[in-house]
Amino acid sequence: MARRRRPPARARPVVPVLPTRGTGKGPPLDRIAEAQREGWLAEVEGLEISLAGAEEKLAQLNAALKPSVIHLGLPAFGQIAGWSSTL
Repeated sequence: MARRRRPPARARPVVPVLPTRGTGKGPPLDRIAEAQREGWLAEVEGLEISLAGAEEKLAQLNAALKPSVIHLGLPAFGQIAGWSSTL
């Protein structure tokens, strides 16, 4: 059975706005603006904390998706052949 490969990071869509669940009120920034207009200070604080946490999680996920170099500890050709490239 063939293994499924994960698409490269550039092929995956980037979510520009965090979705809302079940409220139907729109993106989080709109909800924060509405709460500020209405004077719901506790709601503003809660939404800002939630938004900051979601942005931090997205940053962690994006950092985890960046390609990185893994040193395997293999010797260089010069070490194997017994010579160096200096003149």
